[in-house]
Amino acid sequence: MNQSESLSQSKSASQSKSITKETIIRELTGVTCRDPLYTDPNALSVGWQTAGEYLCGNVRQKLRETRQAALLDDSYIVNVKALEDVQLKDLAP
Repeated sequence: MNQSESLSQSKSASQSKSITKETIIRELTGVTCRDPLYTDPNALSVGWQTAGEYLCGNVRQKLRETRQAALLDDSYIVNVKALEDVQLKDLAP
């Protein structure tokens, strides 16, 4: 194999290993959550939190807000499901 063929194969291999932002988002689902209140539609890197951060605090309020966001952007549906899963049951009076 000559140098040109080797370089071509190397370039082809690196291109096949390139990772798209969609792949990264898919692989981080469940580990991170994109908070609709802090998301910038023009900057994909803004608004991300660890799932541990996102799924604590006032999760009832976050669920209401995230349901509204999911009406406009279905990528938030995964957040809605995660927030539903951490809701505490109401205590009987």
